[in-house]
Amino acid sequence: MVSRPKIPDIPGKASFKGSAVHSSQFTSAANYIGKKAVVIGTCTSG
Repeated sequence: MVSRPKIPDIPGKASFKGSAVHSSQFTSAANYIGKKAVVIGTCTSG
């Protein structure tokens, strides 16, 4: 079901000090202006 985000188990995720946002929760790039970002995956998961 596409409406349920599938959050992968990424080694080291628990010790990551930054923010992590699933694409289903992303609403605006305004909070990320001037910051570095990494996008993991580019299509629906599941």
